[in-house]
Amino acid sequence: MAQDRAKVVEHWIKVAKECRSLRNFSSLHAILAALQSVSIVRLQETWGKVCRRRAVTVKKLFKEDNSLSRKQFIKQHSRFATMMLHLRGSRKGLHKKCVPFLGEYLTLLRRMDARRKDDLEVDKILQEIVVLQEAAQKYEIQPQQEFRAWFWALERLSENDSYIRSCQLEP
Repeated sequence: MAQDRAKVVEHWIKVAKECRSLRNFSSLHAILAALQSVSIVRLQETWGKVCRRRAVTVKKLFKEDNSLSRKQFIKQHSRFATMMLHLRGSRKGLHKKCVPFLGEYLTLLRRMDARRKDDLEVDKILQEIVVLQEAAQKYEIQPQQEFRAWFWALERLSENDSYIRSCQLEP
């Protein structure tokens, strides 16, 4: 049973690694957050069965995700977003798509609001968000119907229900 769960965890680690290589930081962050949730982290038997290579990969991804500061984020993505805007619909360079994780910006804006930061800094952050949004509008990502059907057919669990199920699997 733990071995089966470990295979599922390994699969999501592979998906996370692929998201990283595709520069889909939003999905990467979501997968890593799920793998770090209490319901999953507590499954020590399961994690003990995850192959060493995948365990090292996920630790590296956790570290990268946690250490990605706003400045690094901007450096990696704004240059690309600006390039996308200049292309104005050209197909050149579209293979370098990036789906940014905007949660970093929202957290920063919330902190700035609480500290009553000056409007110039807030304006700069909002401009960065607009650049990323405009660049994302140039993406031509086609939804895959099989994946969409599978995803929406999944049972949705609350955090509490997930934790209860986790405790049932590995008391």
